[in-house]
Amino acid sequence: MVGPGFSARADSEDPVAHRVERFAAMTELPRPHGFLPWLQVVRCYQKASRRLSERLAPLDLTNAQLDVLANLLAAPPEGLTQDQLGQRLLVTKGNVSGLLDRLGERSLVARRPNPQDGRSKLVQLTPTGVALAEQAVQVQRDFIAGLMQPLTEADLERLSYVLEQVEERLD
Repeated sequence: MVGPGFSARADSEDPVAHRVERFAAMTELPRPHGFLPWLQVVRCYQKASRRLSERLAPLDLTNAQLDVLANLLAAPPEGLTQDQLGQRLLVTKGNVSGLLDRLGERSLVARRPNPQDGRSKLVQLTPTGVALAEQAVQVQRDFIAGLMQPLTEADLERLSYVLEQVEERLD
């Protein structure tokens, strides 16, 4: 079952699945234990990222920019340092700087010296940034709700449990 605004595509239409299948057939490599679920997680991430990106396009935001805005929206009133933001986003300092530069050009974020550490800057949303962040976070929430709506609470608990086990193996 597919939620509102979502469409099912046959595997033959999925370019990622097609490339993986072709590669597996060409190399005649046996599939490792858990290959199909792993492939499904990768495909779900790619598709969800693409669909969320489509929904953010009218706001002129990328998924990465949404992540910055959402984290700053949830931050304490004084803001976050760029390092703290980078840790939350799991990206490099350089990536954070580039994202903040682009958001700063749109007057969505402001950087100011950190009174506790003169070597770092605190980042906060501007009033315009708060308004856009709230709008973008609602787009994300609506997207997630539509995507997960067909799943029962038991389905969601099981999915969360299994993904937690996989995530622990990656830490």
